[in-house]
Amino acid sequence: MHLLRTRTWCLAAAMLPTWCFSQSLQEAVLKSLTQYPSIAASQSRTQAAQSDIMRAKGAHWPQLSWSATYNDYRSNAVSDRWVQSPLLSLNLWSGGRIQSDVERAEALARASQKQEGITRDDVALLSSEAYLQWAHHKHMVALAQENLSTHEKILRDFLTITQVDPGRRIDLNQAQVRYDNAQLSLLKTQTDTAEAAERVARMLMAPVPSEPSGLEWLPPIQYASLDQAQMKLDDQHPVIARLLAQREAAQASVRFAQAQNAPSVNLTHAKSTTPGLADGKFVTQLQLNLPLFDGGTARGAVGVATANLQALESDLKETRLILNEQLATVWASWVSYKSRAEIGQQQTRTAQDLAQGYGQQFRVGRRSLLDLLNIQSDLYTYQSNTATALLESRLSQLRILANLGQLANTWSLVPTGRALPGSVQIAPPTPTPLASLIQTLSSPDALTMVHVVDPSQAFALPLPQE
Repeated sequence: MHLLRTRTWCLAAAMLPTWCFSQSLQEAVLKSLTQYPSIAASQSRTQAAQSDIMRAKGAHWPQLSWSATYNDYRSNAVSDRWVQSPLLSLNLWSGGRIQSDVERAEALARASQKQEGITRDDVALLSSEAYLQWAHHKHMVALAQENLSTHEKILRDFLTITQVDPGRRIDLNQAQVRYDNAQLSLLKTQTDTAEAAERVARMLMAPVPSEPSGLEWLPPIQYASLDQAQMKLDDQHPVIARLLAQREAAQASVRFAQAQNAPSVNLTHAKSTTPGLADGKFVTQLQLNLPLFDGGTARGAVGVATANLQALESDLKETRLILNEQLATVWASWVSYKSRAEIGQQQTRTAQDLAQGYGQQFRVGRRSLLDLLNIQSDLYTYQSNTATALLESRLSQLRILANLGQLANTWSLVPTGRALPGSVQIAPPTPTPLASLIQTLSSPDALTMVHVVDPSQAFALPLPQE
């Protein structure tokens, strides 16, 4: 029993790092959506707006308070004394001032709710971009390390050649320069990776996961064309809906300002404090207040509210134009980078074949050092461009959903760890064998195994029947 318990604890300890530090892209986004400070701030603003509705509606209800009045009369006939009384007041008519205040508070609450959704989309996009860029830079580090190793191998091989042929020592400097450049490229990518990791840690508010995962699972785009996607930029779009709610609040502010010129009627019930007239007894009063002159206060308030309403109308028109432009731009980028990633994959495969063949030919003296260095430089460039295009295609896909106001909800609705249709998935390039490196082993009525320099790239071809 003791041995079993020991093994159990050892197994749990071995799995603990995986539990603590393994976090997929979707899990990282969902974690940011639950704890990032801007999310909590937007939720608090929504709660404040909801409370403001209660404040505005409270003016419709009777107001009960307690008051105490001390009377000091300049006459011996009237004694000085305190008058204490509960005070009940009820507004019967306010000219629409109370109701317009309620409508303004309700509209601002709806705007806060829409802003909360916009903030969630912003955080989802920021965390997705941070995670994907961090994964991209880690991949670029691997490519840079592979490139450095290749240049180091070329440099070692040429050192061996110069020992036999000292006259070619001048070419050694060229190989050394390319090797140094590969080192600088590696240092730059390592710095970029460290910066990207800090950004991921900020979004997660936790240490960076050990390795990126779940990169092939991206929220899908459900629209076949740009026109279909732009149809979703309607009044239900979070940004437009927020502006529409703010416009309703501005219209209510105009009505509130106009109501300042309207008469108001209030009903009060309290003890009378007037000496000799129901002194100390409860009195019900109906009070009418009619503004006659306020020095332009009400007129100025109406002008301010009207100008703010006109500004919101203009902002709404501009926002519709900007959203359409942004969606068209990011859609074009998505289509372009998908094609560039596919073309880059083909270029990488071809360059890998050439680099492999040039390396063999260089060792038998059929290729110059410059040819070998150039093809290796081209290969690294193609690999880097392909990785960058794949990153940008994924980022563009997420930006389309964020532009449509659907990114956060899509991440939340998809089960964790499930492959999503419509994601950009490009397999890593694999080199194809060169014809000059194939050695055919004949075997009648069977499959022929073709041997290449890299044993992992072996494949089979059927023999033609005699």
